[in-house]
Amino acid sequence: RKGLQLAYDQGARSIGFSMLATGEGRLAPSDAAESMIGAFRGFQLGAPRSLDIVFSLPTHRDYVAAEAVLARA
Repeated sequence: RKGLQLAYDQGARSIGFSMLATGEGRLAPSDAAESMIGAFRGFQLGAPRSLDIVFSLPTHRDYVAAEAVLARA
């Protein structure tokens, strides 16, 4: 959330983030996607202007998890 606020305050129109750690013994991809996309959506709701975001999703499992979270919009 701090990164989003900093980019927004600096006038950025977009920002990119890597997916949270979803490797062996880490967060489940669905939990990581929920956390990251939820934080971004919450930030956007309180912002007067839009900020585009790009998530780097290193595995197909990460992509599928993010797609499922986005589909619940």
